[in-house]
Amino acid sequence: MTGDQLQCCYREQVAYAFYERFRLPKLYKYASSGNNWDLIPARCRSHPKETAYVHKYPPHDTALHRLLRHSTRCADETTRSYMQEWKRKAVESILEANHSITSVKDAFGRTALHIVCMELYVTSGNDETVNSNSDTAIAMRIVDANRSVVQLADTMEWRTPLHYLMARHDCIPLALLSQLLEFAPQAVEMKDTTSETPLDIFRRREAEISNATSVRKVFASSQIEL
Repeated sequence: MTGDQLQCCYREQVAYAFYERFRLPKLYKYASSGNNWDLIPARCRSHPKETAYVHKYPPHDTALHRLLRHSTRCADETTRSYMQEWKRKAVESILEANHSITSVKDAFGRTALHIVCMELYVTSGNDETVNSNSDTAIAMRIVDANRSVVQLADTMEWRTPLHYLMARHDCIPLALLSQLLEFAPQAVEMKDTTSETPLDIFRRREAEISNATSVRKVFASSQIEL
């Protein structure tokens, strides 16, 4: 690397550090921190325009993206309970201030629904417990706010939210699955970059999915043949 390249890289680092410190809206900072989620509802009411902010640098995401990328799976049970409730209320407040934010894609072409279907915290258990999970409720609320995002594929893996739901979890929230199938039944046949559909992923992972029998029933009730 030449001296000019090093100097350019240094200038970019300084510019990024300045941007992060002085240009980020408080709402985005609150969403990123994981420690100030309880402040988000009040901030959305007082500064609703901040919900539309998209970060200048990659991954070019919103406060909603950043909030949903935070997983609570590593926290202890008590802390997780508080964080999930703060997260749910924060998402609700962002959607109330600006429901159109659900259509915004980050640098990977992922919407907020992609992110939550990738990161949602689901513990194995009975179907009723999984369906009432806080992250499941968040995902369903996003779908209610904007049904058109259900069928959108990202630009990295050409995956829909349904792809990620089938691929990332060992216990599938049935209520969310039913909702995705209701609003975008065609998504079950959409292929990703490896030519896999969500149905292909389910067939491949069926032995790993603890509630696979119930998932099969949801597909059957939606008149989808496995």
